[in-house]
Amino acid sequence: MAYLNEEKAAIVLRTADCLTGPWGGEQTVVTAQEFPQLYAPYIPPRWNDGPGIYFTLSKFDVYDVFWWHTSLKGGSVGKGPERCVSG
Repeated sequence: MAYLNEEKAAIVLRTADCLTGPWGGEQTVVTAQEFPQLYAPYIPPRWNDGPGIYFTLSKFDVYDVFWWHTSLKGGSVGKGPERCVSG
C-alpha cells in the first residue's frame, strides 16, 4: 500500500504478503521536499513489474496526476534512476 504520511511530508510504501497483514514498516518513496504539494498515491491492480512498482501521484500546485515507477531492491525502495516521473 502507498499513502501520504503527513507528519513526514512523504509518500510512503508498506508491503505485506497478504492484504490482512502483517504489514512491514514505512519506506519513503518521495518527499514533499523533492516534489512539493504531493498527495494521493494510488497503486493500480496490476502494480508490479518484477522488482518495480508503478503508481500514480497527484500534485496540488499543478492539480494533475503523474505516473511513477520505483524499484524494490532487497525489500527497500530504490532511489535514483529507477524512479521516474512522466506526465
